Amino acid sequence: MSENGLSYEAYLFDLDGVVLGFSDDFSGYLGAIENIFTERGVEPDDSDVVAFARYDELDTENLRSVCEGYGIDLKEVWRERERRAFEYQADHIDEGKRAPYEDIDALRRVAASNLSAVVSNNQHATAEYAADALEIGFDAVRGREPTVAGIERGKP
Repeated sequence: MSENGLSYEAYLFDLDGVVLGFSDDFSGYLGAIENIFTERGVEPDDSDVVAFARYDELDTENLRSVCEGYGIDLKEVWRERERRAFEYQADHIDEGKRAPYEDIDALRRVAASNLSAVVSNNQHATAEYAADALEIGFDAVRGREPTVAGIERGKP
């Protein structure tokens, strides 16, 4: 495709904040993270729950420190956090609480006639689920792996 005299081989889009809007409802998500701790016999501080909730503020050294302080395994907690984060986001997509932006049809037209992909620092399962649910027709969808190492690496 040629636009403004420039030729593009492919279009890459981010998922969160570009294709899909954000939800204002974090209460269930925070509760799910708190449950991960309480199921392991820990009553977490609110700040520790929030430390595991906000992707843009994740600090793996802080997460390690939190888990060490409670005597629980970070990899195990993170694996469960990712599972519940996916379920929470999928429910919000299905319920329309995380909806695509109003120009989604324009994005579908771009994807239908051009090589296009989503590359997200959200977990891969969520990126795939959103792309399928929104029926955009991307040629590729790639999110980060749902591990502590995936957080450290960030967007693929």
